[in-house]
Amino acid sequence: MRSCAQTFQMPTIQSVKPTMVPDKEITRMNGQLGMVQSANMIIAPALGAFLFAFIPIEYLILLDVLGAIIGICILTWVQIPNNEKIDQPMHVLHNTRLGIKQLTNNKGLWYITLIGAVFTLTYMPAASMYPLMTMKYFQGTVSQAGLIEAIYS
Repeated sequence: MRSCAQTFQMPTIQSVKPTMVPDKEITRMNGQLGMVQSANMIIAPALGAFLFAFIPIEYLILLDVLGAIIGICILTWVQIPNNEKIDQPMHVLHNTRLGIKQLTNNKGLWYITLIGAVFTLTYMPAASMYPLMTMKYFQGTVSQAGLIEAIYS
């Protein structure tokens, strides 16, 4: 469920940013958001492993759900301003075809995208097994599994 939600979350954030941030500040804001996301990838596994040592998994999942609910509630107060460049009728299939056409026309970007997709599809499933391998195969602790996740990130 979380992965499904994140499939929509990041593209939404990426598409809303230009409407809320002045053009001259967008590079700085992208850098700051990237820094926060990177820190989150390092801190979250370690924090999760720490909490897992003290809190049963059912309550950790509940904590995740409560966090999502709080985040959604906070978003009800966010006002997205109108933007003349962006607030045109949405044609999803047309825009998708246009995006794929532009991507394939830029050969360097197309190759990087393909390499990233192959890497993600082959490596990420194995990477998601690191904590399980650490704890079951190597008889590690929850703290060690969290450390492995933080190092991987």
